Amino acid sequence: MFEKIKEAAKNVKFKAKYAIAPAAAGVSGVAMAVAAGAEGETGAGTTFSVPLISESITTGMMSGIMAQITSLLPVILPVLVGVLAFRKGLSFFIGMIRGL
Repeated sequence: MFEKIKEAAKNVKFKAKYAIAPAAAGVSGVAMAVAAGAEGETGAGTTFSVPLISESITTGMMSGIMAQITSLLPVILPVLVGVLAFRKGLSFFIGMIRGL
């Protein structure tokens, strides 16, 4: 009885796997057609360029970020050491309890 159920489930899985691929291809084809239609509406001579990030970021912006990070170090470093020490101590304590 269970063998028939397992085989039926495998058949359904197999059929679903091969039914999804054509549907995905159809959706991508529709998306490409819409994109091609939208491209035709803007005009053939229109070009679009994306500005480079390196042209819009200055060294002043980066030095401000670095100043903020270094100002947080006196707060973050002791907390980080404390958390690591707590984890190490807890691990040692649990190991000692299990060893008894």
